[in-house]
Amino acid sequence: MKVHIFCYAQLKEYFSSEVILEISEEATISDVCHKLLELSFFQKDEKHEEAKNFLSSCRVAISEEFVERDSVLGTVLGSNGGRIDLLPPYSGG
Repeated sequence: MKVHIFCYAQLKEYFSSEVILEISEEATISDVCHKLLELSFFQKDEKHEEAKNFLSSCRVAISEEFVERDSVLGTVLGSNGGRIDLLPPYSGG
């Protein structure tokens, strides 16, 4: 399935604002995050570790609903794929 991943705020320092991945329906949100890290242009350096740590603190939304990282893509997106939003931590009011 094809998924469109949208990155916001500080995540754009590490990844493009939109990334398109081809991934299995049985994959989880965590699998998507790992795949995103594999495709990053700064493999195995200090920036890679920063991105990995930052990505682990992000919330994930599908269709404007937060989902857990163990959610299976085929269940939350259906077989046609769709949009995944990665939202970094935020504060303020």
